[in-house]
Amino acid sequence: MFCETCGEKLLGASSFCVGCGSKIGSPGPVAHQAAAQETLPPVSMRHSSHTWTPPVGLHDAREREPLTTGQYLLMFLLLSLPLLNLVLLFKWSFWPGGNINRRNFARASLVVFLIMFGFYILVYRYMAGEFH
Repeated sequence: MFCETCGEKLLGASSFCVGCGSKIGSPGPVAHQAAAQETLPPVSMRHSSHTWTPPVGLHDAREREPLTTGQYLLMFLLLSLPLLNLVLLFKWSFWPGGNINRRNFARASLVVFLIMFGFYILVYRYMAGEFH
């Protein structure tokens, strides 16, 4: 049986979804007795820590795992190639899926690139005499 709200697989005869905390429809009479013994409170009441953790199954584990040193070195090597670096930064930033660390790094690199590009344009215009 699966949750109608988030699609998470339900545990036995539980009254609440483990993934999203929504109340499950009334179970049958046999399952109702088991549910009374194993009733789980909503997710918000079970977690005592203040850190947010995504529900199980929300993201693939490969998306959340940290990049290795070799992956970073390969990434920097690829980003040193002209024009390919912009294509890869846009792909890594906006392509669905992929590692979240690489995605955030690519987005931050694009922001730095845009700031530096604007700065270079201002310096070029100043050197060309447009601000005199």
